[in-house]
Amino acid sequence: MKFKPTILNIASILLIIIDNYIYWTSYLKGEIYEYGFIALILSFIVGFLGLLIDFVLQKVFKNYWIINGIGFVLLLLFTIISFYNSRVKTIILPNYFSGPFTIVYGVKEANPLFKSNPTFGYKLEITKTRVLYTETLLTDDLWNTKFQTKSGLTLDKDQSNPRVIDLKLGKFNCKGKEWEYRTWLVKSNNQFIEIKNIDSITIKNIVSYCNNKH
Repeated sequence: MKFKPTILNIASILLIIIDNYIYWTSYLKGEIYEYGFIALILSFIVGFLGLLIDFVLQKVFKNYWIINGIGFVLLLLFTIISFYNSRVKTIILPNYFSGPFTIVYGVKEANPLFKSNPTFGYKLEITKTRVLYTETLLTDDLWNTKFQTKSGLTLDKDQSNPRVIDLKLGKFNCKGKEWEYRTWLVKSNNQFIEIKNIDSITIKNIVSYCNNKH
């Protein structure tokens, strides 16, 4: 049987080619991001599986439209899953913000981060108090995070020159109630920040909040 171009094998080949092009051109520009090479390998595996599935489909089914129909359904499912897994929260910071900020999770009397769960992405704003308390649990929050200022400036997050560092995960027991927190550090260009005392400052803020609210 002569194998024909289908929706599935064309999409699989394009996935491998485009992801390789994006990764290696970024590499030549020095723009290598965390998990970049791992993501490249995963996209190659997905593309190879797509070609393998298409090969099996063309072996099993003789009708070209059935093959394309199944391929279309598989691509649609893959697109939905990819979109869902790429959901992000956008944290908006004051202009010219630098230093640490923290989100404390599981605080019953505080507001939720989003209205519905699951969510397809949301925005939240960090004030100059630097600590945001929420009833949302850490396990319910979106892990992927983008950062921008109120004026719309996007803050970079890469390995070569990090502007935003995902600094620490921690837990705090407030009178029998366990809260979790996540701290980030925003660095200005050429700015050195001593980070060893950041967590102790965060804990002092949480202790004060715990004592005032409970």
